[in-house]
Amino acid sequence: MPFHFSGRSFAMSGGRCSRVEKNAGIHYNAAMIYKVVETSTVTDEEIERLVNDWSSKGYAFASIHFVTAQTSRRPVMAFLFFTEQHDGCSSTVDGRAGA
Repeated sequence: MPFHFSGRSFAMSGGRCSRVEKNAGIHYNAAMIYKVVETSTVTDEEIERLVNDWSSKGYAFASIHFVTAQTSRRPVMAFLFFTEQHDGCSSTVDGRAGA
């Protein structure tokens, strides 16, 4: 059953996860697991705590995205993206890859 994450399609094939990419020049590891952490406390201390916390759990920090209000340049929310490598690929009931 295919499922989608950030514009990419995933499909289960013979017990393995495979990705169908729009750009054939990019190759991804099918066993990559993504973790997204949301925070509304956008301070350097909180972001540092979240990065250190999830890094100690085996995730590698990938990127951070800030959300700003139209009336202010100060971020009101942040999304931190982490990745984790897995040997196999499992699927949960809601179709997302499980840890």
